[in-house]
Amino acid sequence: MKIPSLIFLSLALTAGAVFAQMQSANLKPEAWYSIIAVHSGKALEIAGGVDGKANGLQLQQNEPTGADNQLFQFKQAKSGFFTITAKHSGKVLEIRDNSMKDHAPVQQNEANGQDNQLFTLVKDPGSYRIIARSTGYGFDVAGGVKSTNNNTPVIVYPATGAANQTFRIIEAGAKPSVPSNVGDHSTNAKPDNTSK
Repeated sequence: MKIPSLIFLSLALTAGAVFAQMQSANLKPEAWYSIIAVHSGKALEIAGGVDGKANGLQLQQNEPTGADNQLFQFKQAKSGFFTITAKHSGKVLEIRDNSMKDHAPVQQNEANGQDNQLFTLVKDPGSYRIIARSTGYGFDVAGGVKSTNNNTPVIVYPATGAANQTFRIIEAGAKPSVPSNVGDHSTNAKPDNTSK
C-alpha cells in the first residue's frame, strides 16, 4: 500500500471516529446547543451577555435564557474530540493559559487547535461529562453540588461523579429531554466533595 493511501485511510478513520461519537451523543454538526448543569438546572454561558466577545471571558452558569452567549456548537476536531464554539462570539472554549492544574478556569478564546481547546463527551446516566483532552479533567461548576448561584464559574477538576460535573446537552428550540441513547455509561456518584 502506498504511503498516500495510508494517510488517506488514517484521516478517514479519524473522521469516522469523531462522527460516530457525535452520532452517539445525538449531536448535529450544524446545530446549536444549550449546556445545562444537572445539579442546578442552569445554563452555561459566556460572561458579559451577548456583547461579551472579548478573549478570556469566563464560562459560568446562569438562568437559562436561550441567548446566543448560552448557545454552543460542537465541531469535529481530531480523534473523537470537539471544539465547542460560542454562538455570539464565534470563539471556542478552552482551559485558561493551557493550564495542567485542577481548578483552572474555562474561558473563550480565538481557536488555535491546541489540546486545551479540545473536548470529548462521556456518557453518564441521563447526562454527559465534558472532558478536556489536555488534562483529562472535566467541566465542574465550582463549589460542588450546593453551588447553584448565578455567575458561578466553570473550572476543570478530576472526575468525581458529582452532579456539578454532569450536563444535559439540549438542541436550541428542543424540549429539555434526554436522548433515548443516553445512559449506557455508568459512574459511581460521590458526595459533595468537588472543587473545594
